[in-house]
Amino acid sequence: MKMTRKTGAWRHRGVLTGTTLLFSLALAGCGGGSGSDENTDNTDNTGDTETTYTGTVEAPSGQIAQLREPGMLERLGGFVMPTSVAAITGLQPVPDVEVELVRLNSDGSVAEVVTTVTANSSGEFTLNSELAPNSNHIFRVSASGGAQMRVPMARSEADINPGTEMVVRAMETAISSGATLDDWTPEELDSLVVQAVESDVDLSSCSDIDSCVTSASDQVPTVEEDTQTLAENDGVTGPEGEFRFAAVELAHSHPFWEVGHYFTELTLSFSGSELAGNTTSAYDDWWRENTTGLEFDTSADESLTLGYSPGADGRLIFSDSTLSGGYSADGQVAAMLIRRADDYDGSDSMEHVRGFVLGVKVPSSAPSLSGDYNIVTFSENTGAVAADSQEGQRDYETGAVTASVSGGNLNLGANSGESSDIVLPAAGSGVTGTVNHESVSDPSETIAYSLGSDGGLSVAGLDGQVTSSGDFFYLMGRSELSAPPESLVDMVLATRAGTGMDVSSLQGTYRFYGVEGQLSENEDGLMSMVLTADFDGSGSLDLSGVEYESDVDMIDELQDEVSTSSFSESGISYTVSASGEVSLDGGGAVGAVTPDGEVMVLISAGSEDDDGDGTDDGWWHGVLVGFREPAN
Repeated sequence: MKMTRKTGAWRHRGVLTGTTLLFSLALAGCGGGSGSDENTDNTDNTGDTETTYTGTVEAPSGQIAQLREPGMLERLGGFVMPTSVAAITGLQPVPDVEVELVRLNSDGSVAEVVTTVTANSSGEFTLNSELAPNSNHIFRVSASGGAQMRVPMARSEADINPGTEMVVRAMETAISSGATLDDWTPEELDSLVVQAVESDVDLSSCSDIDSCVTSASDQVPTVEEDTQTLAENDGVTGPEGEFRFAAVELAHSHPFWEVGHYFTELTLSFSGSELAGNTTSAYDDWWRENTTGLEFDTSADESLTLGYSPGADGRLIFSDSTLSGGYSADGQVAAMLIRRADDYDGSDSMEHVRGFVLGVKVPSSAPSLSGDYNIVTFSENTGAVAADSQEGQRDYETGAVTASVSGGNLNLGANSGESSDIVLPAAGSGVTGTVNHESVSDPSETIAYSLGSDGGLSVAGLDGQVTSSGDFFYLMGRSELSAPPESLVDMVLATRAGTGMDVSSLQGTYRFYGVEGQLSENEDGLMSMVLTADFDGSGSLDLSGVEYESDVDMIDELQDEVSTSSFSESGISYTVSASGEVSLDGGGAVGAVTPDGEVMVLISAGSEDDDGDGTDDGWWHGVLVGFREPAN
């Protein structure tokens, strides 16, 4: 199964700034989830100080005349407005339009128009209000023909366009199914608005608001689904208690040619609407072309607080839209993806991050680790070619192996996999990188392990966590080499082998969360992905999802390209062995599933013709974890 599809019709723009360590995303103190104490009462949303709301009204050109009264010159000869510079393209600002602040009843009906303000000649408006961001007020503009555009008063940035109208309509759909405005916090609505307005959606082909909303819905397919999930999450427990997490984040930057990774270990607790805890170790490793060698940075003990809502469908909906996640039906395993773009030094030097975070609940008593396991591995290496070299390297390796556990030892069979590496030239040298690829096979070996009373697992310098059932464990770790200087991160995902399994063991909807690294002669590429796979129980699956990609071009002035693309494929074949080993699309992705069919791990590797010359010159390696959607 080919995980790399460079067919994005719309572009994603990173919106979050923060430090380089995982989750230090200015999220401390951020609420979320229906269990939070945020005020959504319909009678009083006033704060102690005023909030300044600003926004720009934009619409398709064919609708502008209905949204405002034309001036004399416009009535005589028409007019031309500049095109939008916002994330959503194909729209024009609406000058001199009246913007209403409207209070809603809990069922979404209009209670009253609180006040009005008029936008300027560029469609921009400002309103100072004692009302804090909330979920029961909206800003609204109305057209003479009955069309309207709205945005929730969920944040101080209150742009109004077909994208924000899409969010309000998705709320109305949820309300028609029994939800009320009290089911959403401002943070949750803010996340959906950000998802709509910060995704570069092309609306140039639509002529009115309705067609633009439809087009935006097609290009941002998760907004309505997320809105419905947030409305239905009352009473959903989701994961609870203390989890041990580990994270691998792949990163690169421009215009300085830099590649690197972050590795972080965390202990966090789920408590209904808040994920909180601290990092126990964190590493920041980069090869930087404008320095010599490899830069290491180590830190620890960073407090974290993150708001979230558990969905009945097994998803974790975060108050920050750059995070995605899910959890297993038994609440024992959770996975998260992180994607961001930071101007880390204030000089438009963009750093792009695609990260994979995996956690296992810490059991109350020691789990049993025994029998046979199916294992997949994913490794990434960042380093310098030589200690004082201006050339660096980035390596990826994926593999699959079977293992047995007995007598305090992990007995590994022969590991088979794929390895790709690239030599990175110095910036501005005009030299393309050199990509090498090979199949790898490691011999069998026996390694001692230690298992703590809390399920903490240590094997050969890697640390991880075993579930209470012993059916799943992960190991992750980081190591340094000195000559030449390199930093290696390893990820091991294991499921207990089953018996008598076959294609019928995979039936239902699975949501996958994964990350992928891509190498070619001219580019370093990163991708995170959220995929939905419907397995029919007889050997065929339908796949759809969203991919968030970032590429840095080493030759063409070190420009980056960031894209978000949706895709779907039907009729993909899959097989399941008696022990639970899984193969998709004839081996395009391989892995394994737990005996109960609830948690699946996959790796993928392959090549592509990156520059269109008819020869494969790019390689990619990916890892994913999937959870079966709970039966409702």
